[in-house]
Amino acid sequence: MRRIELAPVQISFLVIIWLLSGCSAFEARGTKTAVLFTKNPLNERTLSPKNKTPISTDTIVPSLTHFPSIASESIKPVISYTLAEAKSTWTPLATLSKADSARLIKKLLVENPDCHLPCWWGIIPGLTKEKEATQFLESFTTLGNSYGNSFTFEYSTLSGVSSGFTLFIRNSMVWLTRIHPESTRYNYQVDQLLKNYGEPNEVLIWTMASAPFQPIPFILVLDYHQYQFKAIFDLTVEKEGDFLKSCPKSVGPWLYIWDLNDPTSLDWIEENAYGVDRIDLKRIEDVTSMNIKDFKSTFINPGACITTPIVNW
Repeated sequence: MRRIELAPVQISFLVIIWLLSGCSAFEARGTKTAVLFTKNPLNERTLSPKNKTPISTDTIVPSLTHFPSIASESIKPVISYTLAEAKSTWTPLATLSKADSARLIKKLLVENPDCHLPCWWGIIPGLTKEKEATQFLESFTTLGNSYGNSFTFEYSTLSGVSSGFTLFIRNSMVWLTRIHPESTRYNYQVDQLLKNYGEPNEVLIWTMASAPFQPIPFILVLDYHQYQFKAIFDLTVEKEGDFLKSCPKSVGPWLYIWDLNDPTSLDWIEENAYGVDRIDLKRIEDVTSMNIKDFKSTFINPGACITTPIVNW
């Protein structure tokens, strides 16, 4: 039996109208989180400039891809896309009005409709083509910094704070995606990730007990290898006697999503995403009294804090 789904990347206005309708109110939680300590700026890369390619008006035929549903054994359908045919002319879709763009962004940030990680806004590394992704994003965001194979699309969040969604391109396909913390703070805080995606494969932390400045930086990494993403939280830490204490409440992570079929995209994350050398990150079971199971049972409740002996750092 033939099944037909609407593809959000096509956005031929049917999908935009659907997304813009029925948006429920959502109260933003938490405060703005800045990147505190990075070896390389997370917003910029030293890459050669690249001219943008035109955008396709080809008909896009959606197909249905299945991924395991979050925190369950059932199956959740996620939409993926293929081009029906190539045409010689590529032109951009009409840009949405400021009000319609804001409503669409609200819908996407709050609900990320029918799209669980590794899918973000209908875009999946390794499955979504560059032209499909840019055609969608350029209709309601602003293209910001572009370096070589990376393109950052900027927009304002529900609280009016600037955020971004970066695509990394290889061979005309989305190879890697990076979502900024101001976009992830609505649904991807530590407790929300644990409730929706279960135990991570690995939990890593890093800090600098002897930092000559305040606040002392603290990095928390939740590695969900089975879902092709890493959540990297830029936090701060306080000294309490012989311990360091960090509380990740109300903070969104940098989300990095890679192409499962191209291990070099994961290698890129390991080399560039943490802000410190990968070797300096330590497993939570090695520097705290918790293992991963303990971490989940503790941090699935908002407000929990990590404590680690200063001597470990």
